[in-house]
Amino acid sequence: MNQDSQIPQYNDDEIDLFELIETLWNEKLLIILITAVFALGGVSYSLLATPVYEARSSLLPPTQKDIAELSKSTSSLNSSVSTDSVYSSFVRVLESNQLRADFIDSDEAKSALVEEGMTPEGVWKRANEAVKVNKPSKGALERVDVVASHSSPEVSARLANLFVELAVKRTREQLISNFNEGIAQKISSVRDQIASRQATYSQNLDIEILKLQSALNIARQINQKTPIDIQQMIEAGSSTSTVDELRRLYRLGSDALEAEIAMLAERKKLTELVPGLSGLQQELALLEATDIDTSRINPAQVDLVAMVPESRVKPKRTLIVALAIVLGGMIGVVFVLIRQAVRKRSQRVAR
Repeated sequence: MNQDSQIPQYNDDEIDLFELIETLWNEKLLIILITAVFALGGVSYSLLATPVYEARSSLLPPTQKDIAELSKSTSSLNSSVSTDSVYSSFVRVLESNQLRADFIDSDEAKSALVEEGMTPEGVWKRANEAVKVNKPSKGALERVDVVASHSSPEVSARLANLFVELAVKRTREQLISNFNEGIAQKISSVRDQIASRQATYSQNLDIEILKLQSALNIARQINQKTPIDIQQMIEAGSSTSTVDELRRLYRLGSDALEAEIAMLAERKKLTELVPGLSGLQQELALLEATDIDTSRINPAQVDLVAMVPESRVKPKRTLIVALAIVLGGMIGVVFVLIRQAVRKRSQRVAR
């Protein structure tokens, strides 16, 4: 009797596949109704949700022609400018907070992104969500995309192009500033070299004049006007001592010494005779005449200008409706099965 009483209980706990299918078939209208409600909700959401459009501007490294203006005086500056270095500077500007700040301060961005009552933090967050910079994660830094999103397709295109325009402008200003600073430093260095050479030249002449003046005083005291004892002068010329040099010099006679002193005094006025000065003056003139056409400097090539998108990226209506139908169907089936289980349990309790 105990075994017989346990068999029905065991059978009640088993899942009968045919009974399950029969239950779902009998409640098909309820399942369809629940699925339809979810599908209607998905359609409503996809129609009422704010659409989002994306506009994309693609950028590439500059050509040698785009940076030719920056290469005008690189030999004098002892530096080199390459397309890779310029493009790297441009990408750093694209990702900088300073550029974001300039972008937010523009009238176009303010009218498109800033709403009344928004906090500065909220504006900053909105701007970061509205414009993104996509660059390759691996390999060489080549193509970089600026993607702008907005509920208006026209505004999204304008925002993307504005962001690129501001990046090009800021990078160009930085490159020109660095170039001018390098020129200014080089000009200052060359001027210092010129002044140093002139001062050294003048000091050397003063020393020679002082020696000749001392020899002249001796020649005058002994009343030696003309050169004497040429052979002794030649032999004394190999000596390096100051006394021997004076002996050699005063023997030239006061007339010759006065002439040499006058000649050296005139040479002090002739800066053209300073050794190496001519080359430095030419370099200085070239640096001071250096001028670049800023409009011809392009830190990046705009491979694709952002155009007005024709289709939205969000919400994806077909996907939303499809997910709503699947979810509604699943919930409908689960609801029917739970309700059937509750009914069976109530019937067992009633017996």
